[in-house]
Amino acid sequence: MKGGEMIEGQTRLLLMMAGTGLYLMLAAIPAQAHHAFSAQYDATKPVTLRGTVSKVEWVNPHPWIHIDLKKSDGSVEQWMIETASANTLMTRGFTRDLLKLGIEVTVNGYQSKDGALRAHGRDLTLPNAQPLFIGSSGIGAPYDDGSLPQDEKKTVTTQLSGAWWMNTALMQRLGITDDQRTKIERVFENHRQAIISTTNELEREEAVLARLLDTEPVDRNAVLTQIDRVTQARSEMERAAALMTLEMREYLTRAQWEQLPRTTVTTGATGLGVRTAPAGRRGHQ
Repeated sequence: MKGGEMIEGQTRLLLMMAGTGLYLMLAAIPAQAHHAFSAQYDATKPVTLRGTVSKVEWVNPHPWIHIDLKKSDGSVEQWMIETASANTLMTRGFTRDLLKLGIEVTVNGYQSKDGALRAHGRDLTLPNAQPLFIGSSGIGAPYDDGSLPQDEKKTVTTQLSGAWWMNTALMQRLGITDDQRTKIERVFENHRQAIISTTNELEREEAVLARLLDTEPVDRNAVLTQIDRVTQARSEMERAAALMTLEMREYLTRAQWEQLPRTTVTTGATGLGVRTAPAGRRGHQ
């Protein structure tokens, strides 16, 4: 049996014994899934890439975003952007449907050491939207220790999943007043740091678990202990988000609250839009 298959088999057994819901995240992690930043990318080669999305590979261990950059001479450069794991992106609000082919994006990141048109993405910005942090934490990237220059720190932010209060079209559809929006945004600002820090902590714990599963032989006790740490970190993140939602709920009418779960925020080449799901479909998108 190959090493990767052995790890996967052991992972299945251990996670079933632990009774957690993390198997779907872990079973797809092959050997050497989480490489150190310095092994492939150069922190002294920051890049800002503005182009159109040509392909998105939602694969393990890390998705890839392909963008086409038009140069001044009319030629096109095709860049590949490596992101954090799919699971991590989803906790930040990055879904499979977020990027449409042909949409223009701006990506800040760090180029490959070999000079290839490949980069580790730090943040990605859609038209008329806030930057979305797409980088991996805990791998030795420049933003890990907070040592970025001051003018770069402002773009390293985490956009929360389902940040409906940031979408003007949705606010209008729900009939949110200026006073309501002000209060909701104040709640968000009060809880922003707690949610960002708990999300980052979850990612760090997941990275540790991935490294433990990447060793030969796998230390069963260490893995089980780390599973508990990941579960606790996820619980803290969900609790922080739930507390924020609870406070926001206080400023919505019953009709607005009931309409919100049926409303989906979509992103296309023309920007953000809103559509309402058919009756009977419930749950936040």
